[in-house]
Amino acid sequence: MSSRFLALASQSFGALDTTFGEPITITPQKPGEFVAAGPSNSPAYVLTGVFDLNAVIDEGMGEKTGSRTEVVTTKPTVEFSYSAFTPGAPFPLIGWRISVEPTPLRPPPLNFTIVSRLPDGDDGRVRFQLAALP
Repeated sequence: MSSRFLALASQSFGALDTTFGEPITITPQKPGEFVAAGPSNSPAYVLTGVFDLNAVIDEGMGEKTGSRTEVVTTKPTVEFSYSAFTPGAPFPLIGWRISVEPTPLRPPPLNFTIVSRLPDGDDGRVRFQLAALP
């Protein structure tokens, strides 16, 4: 990909947060190798991100036909610009909690845990797949 195209694409993807972004609360968790993860001593922080309750995820299985695979599912995801992370707002890890504010069109659940990091694109953004918390 040419650097001029990447620069233009990065600018347009930055508009995602302005248009579709909302406050996302990230709560760090202590990893638990043999027990469930628990609350960390690090404070929760809020970043602007794009939450999608029913994002289409390519499971990478099945037979590819053209540019589509046979196995796709919908799962909650959240995405952030890499530039949003700072020392006071560290990069989220698997097991950390994500919370979104309720809206008239979004019923509960509103609290999730990060279960995986989705493959990076060339757009300066990072995406995480989420699982609803009870």
